[in-house]
Amino acid sequence: HGSKIDHHRTVIENCEVGYHMAYPKSFRFCQENGKWTSTVENLCLKMCPPLISDSLDIKCSLNGNYADCSKLSVYDTKAIPSCKPTHILPNGQEETPIELRCQSNGIWNNQLYRCIPYCGRVFKNST
Repeated sequence: HGSKIDHHRTVIENCEVGYHMAYPKSFRFCQENGKWTSTVENLCLKMCPPLISDSLDIKCSLNGNYADCSKLSVYDTKAIPSCKPTHILPNGQEETPIELRCQSNGIWNNQLYRCIPYCGRVFKNST
């Protein structure tokens, strides 16, 4: 942060808390022309906040593998929420599956919805 680097020096970069390394190469080399070898502007991307809900089951994945969305999530993590078996959508709405995706700015592209506790049988009016 603000230190002068001599030419031909290699700098190893680490991400601050709440960010993750976007690319496996975490170092840059200061060239004679005063430019860095890496053309990537941001090596560290902001992580998305945890997804926690009392009324939803949330299944998360990253590159097809299980991911824990109750912790900070990395870019491109996908989350599919659904009402818990003991809950339903309010006003008899039908549940339509949605997919949330963690964006590079650290914000989920959509918001979680809320389900309400299921109480007795649900009757659909046929008239």
